[in-house]
Amino acid sequence: SEFLAIAFDAAGSTTGSISVPFLLALSVGASNLTRSKGNEETDSFGMLGIASTGAIIAVLLQGAFSNTGLTGTLDLDASVGENAFASVLSQVVTVSFESFLSLAPVLVLFFVV
Repeated sequence: SEFLAIAFDAAGSTTGSISVPFLLALSVGASNLTRSKGNEETDSFGMLGIASTGAIIAVLLQGAFSNTGLTGTLDLDASVGENAFASVLSQVVTVSFESFLSLAPVLVLFFVV
């Protein structure tokens, strides 16, 4: 029963902003090779459903065949209650710097080319 929520959450990996266009383009290309030349868009739409269902079934099968249960505890961070604004501000600075580092190659290519 613990794996049920995790399984449906695993389907979110197939509905992201990068994976959906990739899967649609892949399925349009596959349906272009296998189907008639007029209905590629309607023939390829079920591929997203199959991809999402595959992730759900894979996690459910893993839960059915594994002996481990989901156990554990979460440690609460005591510093959050003292000064929440400082904690959030430090995380914003860290995440902003990491975002800049990940976008830096794209920005360099944009301004150079």
